[in-house]
Amino acid sequence: MSDREKVINDLQMQIEELEERLAIVLEGQTEVVRCKDCKWYHQAFENEGRCVNHDNDFHKPDWFCADGERK
Repeated sequence: MSDREKVINDLQMQIEELEERLAIVLEGQTEVVRCKDCKWYHQAFENEGRCVNHDNDFHKPDWFCADGERK
């Protein structure tokens, strides 16, 4: 096996290990739901809508909160 192949194999093993670690970290993460994708969000204007779950507060479509629920 050439030096080049050894380096490639080592890098592939490192990538696989990092992918496994990342999967473990992401497993416990909650999903972020943007307002535009939330069941509580109602489009009021072109670039703004209101959240009926938060006293009809107005937000941009890309905003998010802890109470977001996907439609």
